[in-house]
Amino acid sequence: MTIDASLAWPGLYFVLSGRLSPVDGRGPEEIGLNDLMRRIEEDQAVGRLREVVVATSYTPEGDATAYYLIRAVKKRWPGLRITRLARGLPTGVEIEYTDLSTIAGALESRREA
Repeated sequence: MTIDASLAWPGLYFVLSGRLSPVDGRGPEEIGLNDLMRRIEEDQAVGRLREVVVATSYTPEGDATAYYLIRAVKKRWPGLRITRLARGLPTGVEIEYTDLSTIAGALESRREA
């Protein structure tokens, strides 16, 4: 809902039913990754898909889900563009009060100005 409210993404969505968590018994089937892969297959078949944007939280489970999905998509459709939301400093935050993980993510996701 947040991405939709931003009005910054004109594409379609597929919302997973959670994040991968083997400890909690949530694997790819439980969160709908297989359904997502079928949807990608269908959209690729009709030429409707140009990019997959992975928008998972930057938590251990969110990262694991993103990496799993990215690897699966690249393996099956090597030419398909797959991106992940950038992470970094929110607007209005002073750098000296920002946690180290956020600083590291901002440096990792930097781009040309």
